[in-house]
Amino acid sequence: MQTATQNIIRAALENDSELSTRERRQFLQTIRTGSWRESEKKPDSPPRLLRRKEIAERLGVSIRAIDYWHQQGILKGVTLPGRSRAIGFPESQIVELIEGKIS
Repeated sequence: MQTATQNIIRAALENDSELSTRERRQFLQTIRTGSWRESEKKPDSPPRLLRRKEIAERLGVSIRAIDYWHQQGILKGVTLPGRSRAIGFPESQIVELIEGKIS
């Protein structure tokens, strides 16, 4: 595409008040490359939560040990979705515990 054509399209997009800066950038990139490429990072999915039983089995300890680590602040619990009292623990936290990053 010629530079003059790109400049004309860019000027038209800049005058469109309904488009955000991000949308303008994406539109121009699509025109230049001929394909849709997401240049910005997509939002991360929520962390996977593990139940006490899963963690105990994975670590080879009792559920009471998991409760104790939670009381001591070694593990930070998160209320499970749709529950009022049940808690889970982010999988990343358990991996850090296994690797020795949490003591």
